[in-house]
Amino acid sequence: QKLIAGALEKIDDLISSLDQLIAKKRDIQQAAMQQLLTGQRRLPGFSEEWKDGKFRDVVRSLSAGVSVNSTDDLPEPGLPCVLKTSALSDGHFFPNEAKAIVAADRARACTNPKKNTILISRMNTPALVGEIAYVEKDYDWLFLPDRLWMTQLMSDDCVNVRWLSYLLSSSPYRKLLQDSATGTSGSMKNISKGVLLNLQISYPIIEEQTAIAIILSDMDTELAALEARRDKARQLKQGMMQELLTGRIRLV
Repeated sequence: QKLIAGALEKIDDLISSLDQLIAKKRDIQQAAMQQLLTGQRRLPGFSEEWKDGKFRDVVRSLSAGVSVNSTDDLPEPGLPCVLKTSALSDGHFFPNEAKAIVAADRARACTNPKKNTILISRMNTPALVGEIAYVEKDYDWLFLPDRLWMTQLMSDDCVNVRWLSYLLSSSPYRKLLQDSATGTSGSMKNISKGVLLNLQISYPIIEEQTAIAIILSDMDTELAALEARRDKARQLKQGMMQELLTGRIRLV
């Protein structure tokens, strides 16, 4: 019993240490976003003044999907699926947060998530309205619901889309979007297209945008690797408990 408890305690310690490291890395990333996305901290080699403008200055289109009926079938590539609003979280896109569209509604579905675009939750609960997600590739089997916008920009020469997604998902802009949402229901709020397009934004030059986006993206990659390692440790613990606590595997 003591040996089994000791083995499980060791993996608990590993999971706890990974949780602490992930929390620390997230704090570092949040601080970096606060400094780099506001110009409080400038990267070496950049000193140009930032340009003030509005979101509409760089937006070519805001496209929403349509409301379709869906099933609880698990999403899989090739099966037409509609995204849930939970597919957008903290600036990240989770394509598996989707539901299969019923056969009768598949012809009505429109607006696929496209590479190098930003998805915005225009209608959601007060805490989740205005959620942002950057899309890294095309998803021809996924479709947007009417509660999500896909933002396509005028040109890659004027703004780095990844940088803009980090800016819009930063705490100040998330709060700004939440505060601008309206609605008579206390459980559901809506952001108007006009409010979003008139959002005030300060832009550094495209080269600085790109450099900032690379730094923050590298932090995202590191966090994702740590989270995957922690999740694997949790799965390992569950497997160990199943085997050790039933006697199917005996310690030496």
